Amino acid sequence: MSTMPYSCVWDSGQVGVIFVSKSDIRKDYKVKRITKKIKDNVLGALSSEVETYSHHLEGNIFSFTLEKIKACETCNCNTEEHIDSCGGFYGYDFINNGLFDYVEPYGFTKEDLL
Repeated sequence: MSTMPYSCVWDSGQVGVIFVSKSDIRKDYKVKRITKKIKDNVLGALSSEVETYSHHLEGNIFSFTLEKIKACETCNCNTEEHIDSCGGFYGYDFINNGLFDYVEPYGFTKEDLL
């Protein structure tokens, strides 16, 4: 899904449109006049909505679970202790989609996620 022109005439096609009315823009931004800056912000927001929807359709939504593995001294087996978990991270860019912000306090680096 994209708001950009088709990349391939054979494998591309229009499936819908995304828009917002001028009256909704004026109401949401609390303005009477829609400036170029506001228009650019609105176009960016619409493009972001399409990108998020595309990630949803493609299954590019990620989660993580942090567990600490402990060795059991009695039975010599491993047990797992749940530390943290979270989901709803859209897209493969784990640095910018928010996932890194959750795991950094646990000592993970950006290189760990690349």
